[in-house]
Amino acid sequence: AMEQIPQQLQAQLRQTTFRFGTKVKDVTGQQIRLENGAVLPFDKLIIATDPAPMMPGLSNQQLSWQYTCNLYFRTSNSLLQDNAIALVADPDHPINNFCVLTDVAPAYAEKGHLVSVTLKEMPPENAGSAYYEKIAQALASLTGYTEAITFVRRYDIPKALPQIQDLHFSLPATQFRLTNDIYLAGDYLLNASLDAAMRSGRLAAQELLNSR
Repeated sequence: AMEQIPQQLQAQLRQTTFRFGTKVKDVTGQQIRLENGAVLPFDKLIIATDPAPMMPGLSNQQLSWQYTCNLYFRTSNSLLQDNAIALVADPDHPINNFCVLTDVAPAYAEKGHLVSVTLKEMPPENAGSAYYEKIAQALASLTGYTEAITFVRRYDIPKALPQIQDLHFSLPATQFRLTNDIYLAGDYLLNASLDAAMRSGRLAAQELLNSR
């Protein structure tokens, strides 16, 4: 599971304090002001998210985002023969990609199989059972599956991936420094991918350590 990545990172930290569910209001000077009124001073800071909402000077540089909708369905048997993500090349098809999560993680469903479907377009907010049945039929037509495909849940993800015009695999570590004390990390700095997110974090940390 994706959760294993931060858990592995956390397991190696010995002098770190974690604050969960703690929202930042703004960052000024060398202080982080939280929405609850608390102020946290810092020597060096890495912002691993869109910095614009918390830094007034960047208010006109907020990121644009790609949105998506993810649907989950339940089936008795797997729709795929391989442990793979199936990509749909037809630009007019409503499904962008799908995979059978329980093929690689059986514990994700108490019985049967759990199928994750990513759509090309965001469905109406008030979409009902007829819409989800249409997607189930489209899934069946792709795979030849003839048994029941039951809708489970819908997740709208308005900030799925950042929209990036100038793509990079990597950049000099100095490009991750915003000020003398503040550094940036995130896939939006390179390309929209998990690799870019982790790479940018490592480069930002290297630049911070080199500046001390």
